[in-house]
Amino acid sequence: MIEKSEQILNNGKTVASYCYYLPQNASLWKGQTEAINHTIKFLSDSVGNYPYSHASAVDGGLLAGSGMEYPNVTVIGKVGDKKTLATVIIHEVGHNWFYGLFGTNEREFAWMDEGVNTFYENKIDKSYNAYLDKKNDTKPAKEQSIDLNATAILALVASQNRQQPAGAHAADFGAINYGLSVYQKAAGILKYMETYLGAEMFTKCMQQYFREFCYKHPQPKDMQNVFENVSGENLDCFFTDLMPTKNVIDFKISNVRSTANVKEIRIKNKTGINAPAIITFLKDKKIVDQKITEPFTTYASVSTSTPFDAAVIDYANVSADRNIKNNTYKTKGISKKHPIALKPLFGFGIQTSTNMYIAPAVGYNYYDGFMVGLSLHNLQTLQSKFTYVVSPMIGFNSKQITGSVNMAYNIYPKKVFSNITLLFSANKFNSDISSINNSKKTFGGFLKMVPKIIFTLPNNKYPIDVVKTITLKQYIIGKNNLGYSNLSADSLYRPFTKPMEYNYYTQATYAHTNNRTMNPFSYVIDAHGNSDFAKLSATGNVKLNYNVPKKALYIRAFAGKMFAFTPSVFDVAAYRFATTATANNDYLLDNYYVGRNAYKKVLSNQVDMREGGAKLATPLLANSVGQSDNYLLALNVSTDLPIKLPIGIRLYADLATTKNIDLSYGKAKNNMASGGIQLNLFKNTIQINLPLVMSNNYKSYFTSTYGKKYIGHSMSFNINFNGFDLHKLRNNNLISKLF
Repeated sequence: MIEKSEQILNNGKTVASYCYYLPQNASLWKGQTEAINHTIKFLSDSVGNYPYSHASAVDGGLLAGSGMEYPNVTVIGKVGDKKTLATVIIHEVGHNWFYGLFGTNEREFAWMDEGVNTFYENKIDKSYNAYLDKKNDTKPAKEQSIDLNATAILALVASQNRQQPAGAHAADFGAINYGLSVYQKAAGILKYMETYLGAEMFTKCMQQYFREFCYKHPQPKDMQNVFENVSGENLDCFFTDLMPTKNVIDFKISNVRSTANVKEIRIKNKTGINAPAIITFLKDKKIVDQKITEPFTTYASVSTSTPFDAAVIDYANVSADRNIKNNTYKTKGISKKHPIALKPLFGFGIQTSTNMYIAPAVGYNYYDGFMVGLSLHNLQTLQSKFTYVVSPMIGFNSKQITGSVNMAYNIYPKKVFSNITLLFSANKFNSDISSINNSKKTFGGFLKMVPKIIFTLPNNKYPIDVVKTITLKQYIIGKNNLGYSNLSADSLYRPFTKPMEYNYYTQATYAHTNNRTMNPFSYVIDAHGNSDFAKLSATGNVKLNYNVPKKALYIRAFAGKMFAFTPSVFDVAAYRFATTATANNDYLLDNYYVGRNAYKKVLSNQVDMREGGAKLATPLLANSVGQSDNYLLALNVSTDLPIKLPIGIRLYADLATTKNIDLSYGKAKNNMASGGIQLNLFKNTIQINLPLVMSNNYKSYFTSTYGKKYIGHSMSFNINFNGFDLHKLRNNNLISKLF
């Protein structure tokens, strides 16, 4: 189907607009020539006249994004609603100016294409919606002073010091930062500059830029020269200090002074970027005054005699201020400069107050049973430098207080490291239970405390896709193990809880993670130990994508060497390498086990992807198959089935070789192998492993223990949830998961 319309420009030229669409999409496309007309008219008036005789939008079922621009024509893919389709058309038609008429280099200066175009898309979209509201006599949608989507992500990336320059080369952007920096950040900087210059002056600058550089392939310096010549202002702040750099803004209201009927607001520039501050004064949530400072690097002041109840720096959020919590002053309330609020659950989007959240806390293990409590935290999409989660709970089975505490503080140095994170975590749970010869249950448990520091190395090219860290940890682990005594008159042995005994471990790791879209990989080099032993190891992971969505081959390799500093074999028995990682060798208590001290039935078959990564547990052996106090080499391979299935199924194979393993079972003394089927549930949170083949050392254990029908006993399961990690929550894909 074809729809045609016409638009007359201010120079008298008539431009024909066409929409070509499929009949089944008529409800979305009918009337969309108006969006083309509105865009052509707006940009002709604000930038420069459209020189061609027609413009078209085509319903093309495009797979490479929602829209793609070409001279005079744009091809639009599948779009969910009429309003979104209009926005896409506005954006794509706008490309006839940026890049089209200017001929800017889209690869070298991507912001001059997508960034400038997004800036005008936002303006045209607002104008077009107002036009439709007036035409259709509908009530305008409530205008938000803060964009809770892209702006929130921009602020989040800046708060983590993981932003990229909007002026970087297109090939240098990570997947998320390309959209954030090139489209949103660049458009925000232009809006910031427009606010500083004034809308009328900005339009004069842009029109002169069009007159001088239409068809001439301008570069950023050309645009800056025109804007400075027309406005008479030094605009290095926008073109030099912000657009091509990682610099961020952080203004703070430092002081407010009253004299007679005048209030003076003193503003501190915390990052030292020479930039202007925009202060908006509100009364009953309505704007009553606005002041703009000259660019400054340290302190600046503004004054107003207009009565107000709130003063806000960057109320329209055009500067992507890294910390907006110090941008507000209120004339009333307990905390005038930094509003404090208690809220439920979690903070989404941009929060202008300092919030504490209350959320339910739940947990389970075999010993404490189901646990419930409250979690007090300050987690939100735009996180503070200091974050905390305090989660006290009570166990229904143990009737004891359990729970965890997690705290993190982030420092952003200008040299050597991009981020330094100081963390502390503490966990208290029960991990053993007995009621032998006793009507009352006796519990044994642990208290684990871990202070650590994480140094994030700078990576200017791909700061979101690639993360490199050095981590130093100190483990302080106290255990109340169970003991048995026969002090009673009947001479029966009964359980009792021993006094807390502490062990200390020191750990250093280097981790490199590349979360690129195709074939992501990571590797970790680890050294840890105490006065009894030391372990050195390296672990590598790679995901090789198939040419089928969400299907891949997964390869993991491990190599480790152990050093014992004591002649006693018993002192280092718990620290041996394990081909199959279970709770028995989780001496650092880093992993979640439902039944940490279970030795039979289902709970004893919980395994973990550590060290050897095998999936065959041998819990009834004093020395499990595949232990070593010397070295361990392992290879784990699994593959998705390259067909669409209702549940996730993989085939897996595990290989390992060691020295000084227990030799009680089988002829394959130093080598172990197994393979089978893995069922993945809840996005790989739970994995159930069914072995189909195994080496003789494993088979001998199962046949001698369970007989020929041992298959059910050889099954195992993984639970990929290892508690709360504030550093991972802050840095690993939070941005892409929330938006």
